[in-house]
Amino acid sequence: MNSIFANNKRKTCSYKRALVQTLTLLITIVFFLSFTSVYASTMLSNLPCVNGQYSLSPCGELLYRICKDDKRNQKSHKEHINTSKFLGEILKTKDYSRIGSAPAPSVNVAWALDGKSFYQAMNTRKASVVAQLSVEKLGGYLPAYFFANPASFTVSAPVTEGRLISTEIMVDGLMSNLGIIPVIERLTVDHYKFIQYGGGYYEYDEVEEERRHIDPEPIKVFESDADSSFQVIKWLYDPYGQPAINVLYSPDTNKLSVKVLKHSRWSKKLNAFSKIELPFKLKIDEFKLFITYEDNVIPNSQNKAWYVSSKDHDTSALYEVDWATGASELLFHEPDFDISRPLYTRRGELLGVEIYKETNQFIPLTEKGKHLNKLINKERPISGHFDTNILSIADNASKVVFEISGNKDKRVYLADLNSNTTQIIADNNISDVSKTIPLWTETSDGGRILSYFTHLTEASNKKTAPLIVNIHGGPFERDKFSKGLYKDELLAKGFNILRVNYRNSNGFGKKLIKPKTIEYQRRVALDVIESLNNALNKMNLAPEKVIAFGLSYGGLVVTDIGTSKDLHKAFDAFISVNGAHNYCELSKRIGFETHQKFTNCTNPIVEKHFEKRNVYHNKPFVIAYGTADQTVLPKQSKNLLSQLKKHSNVKGVSLENESHTISVKALSKLMANF
Repeated sequence: MNSIFANNKRKTCSYKRALVQTLTLLITIVFFLSFTSVYASTMLSNLPCVNGQYSLSPCGELLYRICKDDKRNQKSHKEHINTSKFLGEILKTKDYSRIGSAPAPSVNVAWALDGKSFYQAMNTRKASVVAQLSVEKLGGYLPAYFFANPASFTVSAPVTEGRLISTEIMVDGLMSNLGIIPVIERLTVDHYKFIQYGGGYYEYDEVEEERRHIDPEPIKVFESDADSSFQVIKWLYDPYGQPAINVLYSPDTNKLSVKVLKHSRWSKKLNAFSKIELPFKLKIDEFKLFITYEDNVIPNSQNKAWYVSSKDHDTSALYEVDWATGASELLFHEPDFDISRPLYTRRGELLGVEIYKETNQFIPLTEKGKHLNKLINKERPISGHFDTNILSIADNASKVVFEISGNKDKRVYLADLNSNTTQIIADNNISDVSKTIPLWTETSDGGRILSYFTHLTEASNKKTAPLIVNIHGGPFERDKFSKGLYKDELLAKGFNILRVNYRNSNGFGKKLIKPKTIEYQRRVALDVIESLNNALNKMNLAPEKVIAFGLSYGGLVVTDIGTSKDLHKAFDAFISVNGAHNYCELSKRIGFETHQKFTNCTNPIVEKHFEKRNVYHNKPFVIAYGTADQTVLPKQSKNLLSQLKKHSNVKGVSLENESHTISVKALSKLMANF
């Protein structure tokens, strides 16, 4: 495989002449195809791109995007949210002319580091797939234009129980002529086997006079020794798909640490990372490590590393790691909110960080970041709430795709830092269908909880419309201003929605978190109820009914409220979907000792809380479960239904073939009687 890498060692932007020739040919072909393709005659500037994915090529000259096709004039909110056709296309960022298209929904998209091709990674129920698509000649042979031959090659790995498949991680580091899916088989809680699928390459068959893709058999890279003193909670790979680093958790010492593996060409240079050791506070992802690598296939690339951690504060901070010594330096800290992620190029140039407060914000930390922020500020609305999302950064930081998303303004821009200009590349503005308002609640124990109230702007019954209190899962997740699970679908059914970021939700630090207390579950439920009462008061609402709805951990919170002697009084109905009704059983099954510490599962009183419940009302109480859910097994809901079988108002709903996050169709089935 090393010979493949050697053949790819060329400067990222050195193929411009060949690329221009290829683009010219592509434009000619598209002009011809415009007579037969409904999309080829549509100019990009006229197309919205709802929930689009964007990926700039290394030099910023090309942009791949996948769009959810949408009609410009929508007659109703329902039409707007139910469109489902996807359109994939490659665009020239210089003049934004259309040069090709292929219908394809995808989970993740990224360019090869040398810019000659890009990859789509997608997880299905049966397999994970990485497909390579070419934009110029590969290996000196005929190019595979993706509207004529959608994929140069694909690599797939079967999904079986116990396997952790990481296509979303690996697609960001692939080289041209190389597609890899790393598969981690968890043999036991602390015993792993690492298998690599793919690593394919091209050979020219002189007899058949054609180019063939060679796809080797899966390779076992290594198998870890069973070690009960550590749990692997994160795998990091080098640009060639080799496992480079493990992030470990030790239940004995309650610490997070880094282990450098011996399978990467950078292993020796990474040795100092083994000195990183941090105290564990609350959750396994409170330590996030980000690495870029110096390699001659990536011009001006650097060995750089940053991590996000709350080791010294209640909220997370950004640190830079010295490759030589492993020492860290504090770069940025916000006292009231966690850092979501650093924003950097694959060459190792830092621009800034994203922080989600009431809305998502970009905070520049370098001169290049400040330059970008000035361009973003030119496009920001003067007033109102809106998310600023960085969607893609070219490896040379010459261009950046960013989105500004508010109640009405929903536009995607291409920023050119060399010419100091921006242009709209997707105008998703819609009629003022709904409005979301951030609300802060002062809790009875002195905390502050953020929630979002959303209503249809044209509804005549805004104050009296039925209200859904949608409780997110996790518990280490959060609701956001412009996005929320089933938000649009529930709005389309005529509900107002309140989404509550109870304590322990991502982004708000750990000031309110008091793990190992029996009262924690009740305190989360009180956060929900106090936020509800605050919304009713501030928004002057008198809903005809209030429904508690939650999925996963949110389903557990709904169950806690619905089976409480007093807390149920705030609601008229309860819908718990795939609820982790026995969180201790779940954490033991998936091997997260950190979750067990958090919930204090060794305390018999806590275990009893999950195992013995009752209902003290006759209000509708739906306990739904997906029969294909492998995260929270259906038996949890069945056990709860068995506990509550004497109550006629409790109804079990089996959702056939639904997994953990249920489909919109299944949601409609659940809401039919509400």
